[in-house]
Amino acid sequence: MDKIDQKLLKELDVNPRIPLSRLAKKIRVSQQVADYRLKRLLKQKVITKLSSIINLKALGLEHYRIFFTFNAKKEVETQQIFSYLREQNGLYWAARIGGRYDLLTVIFVQDFEAFDQFIDHFNNTFPGLIKDYKSCYGVRHTILGHKFFGTNTTTTSYGYNDRPVKIDALDKQIISSITNNCRRPALDMAKQMNVSYKTIINRIKRLEKKQVILGYRMFIQSLDYKPFIVLFSYREYTKEKEKKLLAYMSQKSQITQTVQLFGVWNLFAHARCKDYESTQELIIELRDHFNIIDDFEIIPVFEDIMINLYPK
Repeated sequence: MDKIDQKLLKELDVNPRIPLSRLAKKIRVSQQVADYRLKRLLKQKVITKLSSIINLKALGLEHYRIFFTFNAKKEVETQQIFSYLREQNGLYWAARIGGRYDLLTVIFVQDFEAFDQFIDHFNNTFPGLIKDYKSCYGVRHTILGHKFFGTNTTTTSYGYNDRPVKIDALDKQIISSITNNCRRPALDMAKQMNVSYKTIINRIKRLEKKQVILGYRMFIQSLDYKPFIVLFSYREYTKEKEKKLLAYMSQKSQITQTVQLFGVWNLFAHARCKDYESTQELIIELRDHFNIIDDFEIIPVFEDIMINLYPK
């Protein structure tokens, strides 16, 4: 990447919905060049998504994170598992991971019964596959800026204290349309949904005001950083201790997301680091500063199987 690409990424990190004309002006190129560079970064998978952050708790969905350990399997079975997961309703993220686990799934469902049905259906579809699994309930999900580009992006967070919000069929169409492409033109949506351009703009503003749409985010894949999951368990817990830990973590450039958990672990962190050793150094730094941390586990993320930020 050259300086133009870096400037473009920096602007998109601050505001993924920035109009092309303003983006071009900020990075001092023509609109044609800005459009070409953006499309190239998407094609090269440097940018994997330009997404809307949807408050799934406000839509009445509950959040679970499940770590699976499998019995021995053949490559053909692995591909069948991946295909199966891509078709499942409620699945937000599935990833092939390392360490003592093989698979992470993140689901958003109506209730515990739906969570139980997900496990049963998976087990029945692939009998004898699951050796063990561990699950946690997601209490609060916080999405942080990347900070790779020296940007100070807004933190978005949702969880247990968010009340359900009523939305109609048109709202659902709009959310579905812009979740995985927040830059989709309102005029295109208006034509597809057979409503006016102004209606689309007003509905998006209303969804933002109701905090159904919490913000927008650029997801990146490359830049020589490897993804890791870090799981923490606590000791001598107090809300104030956890608050200080989370505030400190939010300032670390390597940490891009945190999820407060109820279950086997107390905290899930998504980090992007150069390698396993630098991840270990980051966690030791946290442990030395905060005695609330009792234990931790570092898990490499090898491959995203699927991501759907608006599961149904």
